Amino acid sequence: MKLLCLGKILFFLIFSYTELNAARTAFYYGKNFPPSEISFYDRIIVQPDNLPSNLLSKYPEKFFAYFSVCEKNNIQKDLILGENTSWNSKIGDIRKEKYSSLLIDEISSLYDKGFRNFFLDTLDSYFLVLKNQKDIKDYEISLINFISQAKNKFPNSQFILNRGFEIMKEAKPYASALAAESLYFGINPKEKEYLKIKEEDSAWLKEKLLQAKQLGYEVIVIDYLPTDKKAERISLARKIKQEGFTPYVSDYNLEKWGQTEYEKIPREIIIFFDSQKVSDKVYSQAHRLASAPLEYHGYIPKIKDIREPLPQNLEETHAVIFLTESEYADNNKRLLDWTIRAINSGKKILFLGSFPFPPEPSYFSPFGITISKNKARPGEPNILLSLDKYYSVFESPFYFYHSDYLLNAQVCRSIISFKNNYDQIHSQASLCPWGGYALSESWVTQIDNKELFQINPYYFFKEALALKDFPVPDPTTQNGRRVLVSHIDGDGFSSFSEIKKGYYNAEILKKEILEKYPIPHSVSIIRGEIESPSLDEKQKERLKKSALEIFSLPWVEMANHSFSHPFKWVNLSSAGEYDNIEQLYSLNIPGYSFNINEEILGTKKWLEKEFSLSGKKNEIFFWTGDCVAPQSALKILKENGMRNINGGYTVATRENPYLSLIAPFGIERDGYYQIYSGQQNENIYTNLWSGPFWGYSKAIETFELTEKPLRLKPINIYYHFYSAQKQASINALKKVYDYAISLKTNPIYASQYADTVNDFYESGIYNYGSSWIFAGNGSLKTLRLSQNYYPEIKYSAAGFEKNNSVSYVHLYGNPPFEIEVSNSPEKKPYLKNSSCYLENFKSEGEKIYFSLSCSFKTEFETENTSKCVSKKEKIYSQEIIKEKIYAQCQ
Repeated sequence: MKLLCLGKILFFLIFSYTELNAARTAFYYGKNFPPSEISFYDRIIVQPDNLPSNLLSKYPEKFFAYFSVCEKNNIQKDLILGENTSWNSKIGDIRKEKYSSLLIDEISSLYDKGFRNFFLDTLDSYFLVLKNQKDIKDYEISLINFISQAKNKFPNSQFILNRGFEIMKEAKPYASALAAESLYFGINPKEKEYLKIKEEDSAWLKEKLLQAKQLGYEVIVIDYLPTDKKAERISLARKIKQEGFTPYVSDYNLEKWGQTEYEKIPREIIIFFDSQKVSDKVYSQAHRLASAPLEYHGYIPKIKDIREPLPQNLEETHAVIFLTESEYADNNKRLLDWTIRAINSGKKILFLGSFPFPPEPSYFSPFGITISKNKARPGEPNILLSLDKYYSVFESPFYFYHSDYLLNAQVCRSIISFKNNYDQIHSQASLCPWGGYALSESWVTQIDNKELFQINPYYFFKEALALKDFPVPDPTTQNGRRVLVSHIDGDGFSSFSEIKKGYYNAEILKKEILEKYPIPHSVSIIRGEIESPSLDEKQKERLKKSALEIFSLPWVEMANHSFSHPFKWVNLSSAGEYDNIEQLYSLNIPGYSFNINEEILGTKKWLEKEFSLSGKKNEIFFWTGDCVAPQSALKILKENGMRNINGGYTVATRENPYLSLIAPFGIERDGYYQIYSGQQNENIYTNLWSGPFWGYSKAIETFELTEKPLRLKPINIYYHFYSAQKQASINALKKVYDYAISLKTNPIYASQYADTVNDFYESGIYNYGSSWIFAGNGSLKTLRLSQNYYPEIKYSAAGFEKNNSVSYVHLYGNPPFEIEVSNSPEKKPYLKNSSCYLENFKSEGEKIYFSLSCSFKTEFETENTSKCVSKKEKIYSQEIIKEKIYAQCQ
């Protein structure tokens, strides 16, 4: 086979990047900066004092400082030209050198703070005061001179003008874009009212904007409509876009994120739980049972306590679920009013288990439901009227159950309904115009202390909540292959193994597992275990030597399992809640009292200093004990650039193949996320390390059940050092590893997986026609398309792999990512799947060029190609050895 010229491949890859169609621009003067909005917009104009300094330093080119040129609140009297009474501000006289110098100094100050680009506002305020044509001309010349001075002083800065039509020709060498407000809808600043612009005024402004385009400006139009008029805002933005301008539709004070031609898909779903029924939301059905199905469909659970004030801002909310596990709430009238308002605003509502209202007609009639007292007694026969097997009879057989009150939902489609001897009809579960409901055992049935779904939540939620088909960010998959994560908790590091007398578990595990399976591993130790007062100095040095050898392995990531291995991170009311999570294990360190900073940051500092010869940094924390992470600890981790993992309860096996044993990706704590492991560790599979000690081999069953019929989880080989204590447990580990590496997987570190899950929760999805934009932090690079949808190989899409009737699209480049979706598979060449990280990609006619970075198997498959040529090279970076692949296929 003829070898390619490597230089040609490199040329295409170096200059290959995602080119989006337009510079999406936001004018946002608020203080809340979600990662999705930052990623989505190419330019964001902000009030300088409202932008956190860390964001400015991270995105210096993205943020534009708002800068008022002609109007200020405080101007020296001798520099005041007049007033703008509408905004209660003073107009400065830029013809005076002192005022012009003052402006340059202010821009310099903003530049010193980190701002590199500027939005110049109030450029035409002088018209409010000056009437003489010579004065007006002199003022305009001074304005041009000021803009020229600013550009000359900061030649690499970008300047956007707000209007300034009279000077736009002369100012063009210094400014790249021009903005104007109120093309079709504006505001009355005094009354804060929204106004429709007169046709003649719109026509005049449009003519000016077209002149600006002819001069070479990018033209940005800012119009105003209320936030509750979403459809009208989208329509207006698209109208402006179709006329050739960059649109932004906002609220009157620009303090909420506005609207472009792309519709942002509301992905949040509120799930109410009752804090009087469970000690913490982590144990609620809202979290354990309802969250994972929603996440599979791409939605983000927002679990709220029904006892707390009800949320008023539902702009990011798609739907609401009530899953309180209680009869009804105390604030039922207020709750009913809130629910009806939510329905009227277009939100779907789903009641699971029960309605949170008293059994009175006034509470059910707004939903089109008639409620009546059951005339039949328990045990009397019933006649089945409907049983929709597409939804029901899922994990448990159907049976009738007696209810004191019966619901007849005539406006709904019954999934499960029956009639008693008194001709009373009862709908146990229904799909309704406003959402739906599933009562008591028609939702979940308790059998032998296990929760079994009567209704398939993946199907039922989709229809009841009208969940949309959009490209779903999917952390389970990378480059078309299921993600493989291997991570080890530090417990048992310093214990002696029974396999070889006189050897620590750490030494056995290194030889038998870590050296034999050179895939990415994230390995943690417990500081207090290695520095235990019960160990002599010789033992400590031996253990530290072993830890250094492990951390020095090129495929090992350094992880942190705390100082004292706290069992309890959050004070909860019921200790019994912990029985199914992990055995009670907490180190007793003389003279030490729990300190959250010492557990996390103190151990991080110790790891990086003690094992500095490994060349590694500690960037991930593994939760200990009950794995219920408090918000305070999550905040510390986030602020110090650390990831986290552990928790959840994914242990479904063939013996217990139930969805209730598959956890969501994580849980939110006041804006911070705890990331769960993909599956549970050997402690659970061995009955809290009481045997059978080969039990972890059953994790293979969990891997299989979370792959088909739906891929719900990555493969996560997760265990403790004490698995090296017994021959049976080490054999189980080898069996699990052999199974995992026999599959087509994409191995990554636990920190990388945690980043992708965070990206799932914090990213945004935006749509305009067949175009979709995925705006996140760039860690998650897989979008899942439902059956019969395919990506076109352009923009950010490098290819896709079909699995379980869905398409996993792999992305390349930097966020935001853009894909075009069609109904037919691509005929052009594309990358089908790979075990590696996709660094770059280029599609050119019948050829594709790509580069891969591989840390384990070097594998890739292409589609619609007849031959590929490639070149490999070893890369050494931060003690990590990788293989880089440059390839051309056609």
